[in-house]
Amino acid sequence: MPLFIKSGTIKVSFGRLHLHAIRSCSGLIGMYLIFLSLTLLPLSEATVLRSFSPLFIPVLAFFWLKEKLNFILIPCFIIAIIGTWFLSGLDKPHLTLLSLLPIAAGIFTAFAMVSIKRMSHLASGIEIVFYFSFFGTIASLIFLVITKSPLPNTLSVWGMILVMGLLATLGQITLTRANSYVSASVLAPFYYLNAVFGALLSHFFWNEPLGVYGWIGAALVIFSGVLLALTRSKR
Repeated sequence: MPLFIKSGTIKVSFGRLHLHAIRSCSGLIGMYLIFLSLTLLPLSEATVLRSFSPLFIPVLAFFWLKEKLNFILIPCFIIAIIGTWFLSGLDKPHLTLLSLLPIAAGIFTAFAMVSIKRMSHLASGIEIVFYFSFFGTIASLIFLVITKSPLPNTLSVWGMILVMGLLATLGQITLTRANSYVSASVLAPFYYLNAVFGALLSHFFWNEPLGVYGWIGAALVIFSGVLLALTRSKR
C-alpha cells in the first residue's frame, strides 16, 4: 500500500478495476486450490501437477492477446512435460481424483498470468500486486469468518506467515516485471521450474526422495528453459 500510494496512480487505476478483478479472482482461486492440494498431496506431486499451467498460457495468450506462437515453444514444452513426468515418478505415478486440484490450480494460474500480461502495458507492477493483495485479503477474511478458522497463537507461526508473505510479494513483483519485458508464451516454459524447486525442497527438507528419475526430470526441465532463453537471445 505505501508503494502504491507513492506511485500516484490510485485514481487512474479505477478505470482498470475490471482487469484487476479478473486477474485477482483467477489468481486467488488458483492459490486456494494449490494450498488445498498441498494439504492433501505430497509437495513434489502438488507442484509437479500444478506446473502443467504453462501449457495453457500460450493458448490463452494466442486467443486473448493475439500473441504469435514461437516454433521453439513446442519442443521446449515437450521436453518440460517429459521432465515433469519424470519428476512425478515414472515407476509410481500418483494420478488420482485429488490430482485434479493442482491441475485446476494451474489452469487458473495460467489465466492470471495472461491477465498480468494484458495489464503490463497499462498498469505498473506495484499497482497489479496491490490489487491482488487487496482482493486476496478481503476474500481471505471472508473465508476466515465463514469457516471460523482459529488464528495462529505462537510467534513462530506468525513469523513464518510474515516470511511467506514477503517472499510471495517479491515473487509477484518480479513476475509482473518479467511479463512487461517478454510475451507470456515465451515465459511459459520457465514456470516448469516450479516443479524442480518443489521436488528439490521436498527431497532435502521433507525427506521425500527425489530418486534417479527425479534428478533426470529436473535436468530436463532446466534444459528446456535454457534452450528457450538461448534461442531468444540469438533472435
